[in-house]
Amino acid sequence: MISIRRLTLALVLSLTLVLGAGLPAQAATKLRISHNAGPGQPITEGIEHLAKIVGERTDGRVEIEIFPNNILGNDLTVRDMLVEGTVDMQSVGNGFLANWTGAMQIVCVYYAYNDEAEMHAVHTGKDFGQKYFHEPFLKERGVRILDMWPQSPRHLISKRPVRSQADMKGLKLRTPVGIPVYDDLWGRLGVMPMALALEDAFTGMQQGVCDAVEMPLDFMRSYRFAEVAKYLTLTHHLLYDQLLLINENSFNKLSDGDKKILTDAVAETSKLVNDKRLALDAKIMEEFKAMGVEVIELSPETVAEFQQIIEPVFEDRAKDLWTPQIAADFKAAIKNYREANAQ
Repeated sequence: MISIRRLTLALVLSLTLVLGAGLPAQAATKLRISHNAGPGQPITEGIEHLAKIVGERTDGRVEIEIFPNNILGNDLTVRDMLVEGTVDMQSVGNGFLANWTGAMQIVCVYYAYNDEAEMHAVHTGKDFGQKYFHEPFLKERGVRILDMWPQSPRHLISKRPVRSQADMKGLKLRTPVGIPVYDDLWGRLGVMPMALALEDAFTGMQQGVCDAVEMPLDFMRSYRFAEVAKYLTLTHHLLYDQLLLINENSFNKLSDGDKKILTDAVAETSKLVNDKRLALDAKIMEEFKAMGVEVIELSPETVAEFQQIIEPVFEDRAKDLWTPQIAADFKAAIKNYREANAQ
């Protein structure tokens, strides 16, 4: 004989199933992310991986919707959409945040860092990165920096060979829109900067609007510049980060548990992106050579000459692009890192 207790439990479970079947499933929280990378680039694969594992680990509660290749607009447009909350997340190079703070201009000065570890320490440390990026962005813009993914060094690919500063003179170089310090630095080296959105640069080179572009190897490959420019100069002129940003209101829509899942997944993805880009750079170099691209290595003397030409910018642009205090803090952060890590 079935006990009253078991019968009651069966009825309760049956009623729960019936009532539950009539209720809609809880809608997932959608996070729309925009980025500027193309198919096969480490950033693209990293963000796809991030979306996958966040969806799995939240059991579908959080869904990351990806908009690659700047299809929602250029980096500056999407940056403003992020602040407004029209998009929830963005992956963007630090230079495109330059008009938020002079500190983002000064970290774009060429040849400032000895290596990526030094750069990352300055950008994330309390004396510079936390002071000028992380805390003000959150307080003043409502934007949280989830992570900073080091990118491959920026190099130069051109229609004519560049082996020295003399070869720079008169070169029409595409520079990113909205980063004044880039135009200043290239101008000091004798280049004619031509501000063009990334999506317009290939056509610009085809039509003779520009003779060269400067960017990491994976962006050169993704945007097919080796088809029209056959001289790759390994300038290593800029080490920089790709920032992963989220609108704070969007972040706060997540439960505490899902916030942790997201931030943990971002940290995991950072290593994946870094491993992929290091492996890809070597592969791209061989691909370019097979396409008839001449690879040019600059001599140490030439690099030293570039550095000497650029050095006055720290004082010269303290009048407008950054403050003397920012310049002093930047130099101090680099000095402190080098002293702490001296062999």
